[in-house]
Amino acid sequence: MRVQKSEWPYGKLAAFCLGVDDIHPESSKDDEGIDFGGDMDHGNFKYLNELVEKYPYLKTNLFVVADWIARPVYPFWKFISKLDPIVSPFGLRSPALVKSARTTVARRRSYREGTFRLDLDRYRTWCDWLRSKVQTGNFEVVPHGLFHISENSCASTEFADLSPDEMLRRLIEMKQIFDNTKIPFVNGFRPPGWDISWGLLEILDKLEYRFFAGFFDSKSQLHPLGDRILPVRYDNYSFVSITANCNMQTFERAFDIIELGGLVLFQTHIMSSCFGLERVSKKFVRIMSRLLDMIEKKYPDQVWFATLGEIADEFGKGHSN
Repeated sequence: MRVQKSEWPYGKLAAFCLGVDDIHPESSKDDEGIDFGGDMDHGNFKYLNELVEKYPYLKTNLFVVADWIARPVYPFWKFISKLDPIVSPFGLRSPALVKSARTTVARRRSYREGTFRLDLDRYRTWCDWLRSKVQTGNFEVVPHGLFHISENSCASTEFADLSPDEMLRRLIEMKQIFDNTKIPFVNGFRPPGWDISWGLLEILDKLEYRFFAGFFDSKSQLHPLGDRILPVRYDNYSFVSITANCNMQTFERAFDIIELGGLVLFQTHIMSSCFGLERVSKKFVRIMSRLLDMIEKKYPDQVWFATLGEIADEFGKGHSN
């Protein structure tokens, strides 16, 4: 691979982008449902709206799934569902928290192919809403898989162990669904579960994708011109590869990246469907507000807040070492 020069437009020192995974129309109103964006401005998305209202320059990439499938797999799910009776007695003390926990552990329903397919008539209002978000200029939609789930398990590594033909078929169907919705989206891709293979990269290159946002690393040592803080190009591929490198647990890492002239790609999820995943919340807003306030104070007008599409365009101009 060859690393791009750390030259940002408008004389900026570094760049910053927020990425939010797993957005699709599932809502809290669905049977055993979880709000993955389906509640629109009245649900988890309100936290992103709150940040934009406070920091109108902030740009967020929304990684959206074309036809989300949630499929419990036994016996694991039978085991974890046994936690439900343990959680239930705490409902009187914290109803909202327990509702979320119970929904997670008691989620026995299998949402099959076509349940949350974006181009269905019943999601026309939702697609109109998402389109309106993109039109504000603060949000950019990136495809995040067709189903998001692995073929034979409940794991999120959809493209693991697929044949090249099946990868290609899913990418084509995914794009067709997005085209049908008329939601503006960029020709970039993030594989579900961060699953990467050379076969997938070959197909993305043949389909002329502009960027690949499929790596996450919030712990490795940082280096100037390193591939963890700058967009890179693989020798044989035309697309730009961009790494997510910061999250709520490592938000202070953002300052090290800025000092090195890199791109901070702050990573989170719209909702957590299993334990341990970071997601947008009141805590997320507090951390992001603290981080952005500190950036404003320490680096006034020195950081380029951009979408991944804008970043890919800038590094697609041939500025290479």
